[in-house]
Amino acid sequence: MLIATPVSSQTSPNLQATGKVRVGLGPTRDVMVIEGTIQTLDAHDVPSDKGDAFAAATGFDPRTR
Repeated sequence: MLIATPVSSQTSPNLQATGKVRVGLGPTRDVMVIEGTIQTLDAHDVPSDKGDAFAAATGFDPRTR
């Protein structure tokens, strides 16, 4: 799972401090919870194929910010 968040956000320091993530997906009545560890990358370190797929899927390319 590839998630983009600014380093200046409140989320980023929390993720980096623990190295863990928990993501809830789906509607309230049927939520799937995914737990895992994080790997922090600078935008320029994201492999181009992954970054291109992320940008195509979301309409947002964090590598250009």
